[in-house]
Amino acid sequence: MVKGNSTKSSRKKADSEKRGDNESIKASKWPTLKTKKQLSLKEYVTDHIFVVENLFTPQECQDLISYAESKLIFPQVPSKVVTRKGEAFRNNSRISISDPGYANELWKSTGLDKLLSHWKTSDGKKVPVGLNDNIRLYRYGPGQQFGRHYDDHSFDYLKRRTEFTLLVYLNSVGDVPSDGDPEAFQKSSDVRRSERLSSKSPKSVVKKGGGCGGETVFYLNNPRQDVRITPEVGKALLHKHGSDCILHESVPVIKGYKYLLRSDVVFDFPPS
Repeated sequence: MVKGNSTKSSRKKADSEKRGDNESIKASKWPTLKTKKQLSLKEYVTDHIFVVENLFTPQECQDLISYAESKLIFPQVPSKVVTRKGEAFRNNSRISISDPGYANELWKSTGLDKLLSHWKTSDGKKVPVGLNDNIRLYRYGPGQQFGRHYDDHSFDYLKRRTEFTLLVYLNSVGDVPSDGDPEAFQKSSDVRRSERLSSKSPKSVVKKGGGCGGETVFYLNNPRQDVRITPEVGKALLHKHGSDCILHESVPVIKGYKYLLRSDVVFDFPPS
């Protein structure tokens, strides 16, 4: 465990993400989540970077990937990405949906509400009260990345401010679609369902690979203390944003695809 630094030089931010590109999608249509118990926080940088293993089950991750690919549809990324001044380079596909109901389900069904109940802002006045209703899904293919940047505060639909970024990795860095197609995730899910019904042994649809890239890297004052988070199915990453955010990036994917769900932890005054 190390202490964070907030040294800011040529501070580049994440580009602003539009809220609710698909506002007609309702929480009832999202894949369901099971209530989680016995979750634990692993602290990588004091008060700044935390990891929660198995926040989502493998099946929940699979269902979300299939849902995103078949129902929401990721937009195509232009062959040439133009980055505005002051913003970090990124060329991954993104979907943004404003859905307070699903944000609440994520907060309570995963068990995050209880896991983070002891957190407070630095002045001790505000506590976590939920997740940002702006739900984002990311897909990174080979060569796609999100350059070095800082995450800023945002506000939910009730104008409450966020303090932490939440990233949930929906697949592991070594999960490589066997046919090179992101829809292989949905195909593999369909195969597993049909095999359960027919009581056949499962087939190998997704193969494992190493050195696939896609890690989230946080840069500290001492390079030897840099924190590298490897995507693993169901793992959640929580990191402080705003003025205390640590410089970080999503390094290029080398092979296969990387999927994430993104939201933010909202803070407010505790109920009186």
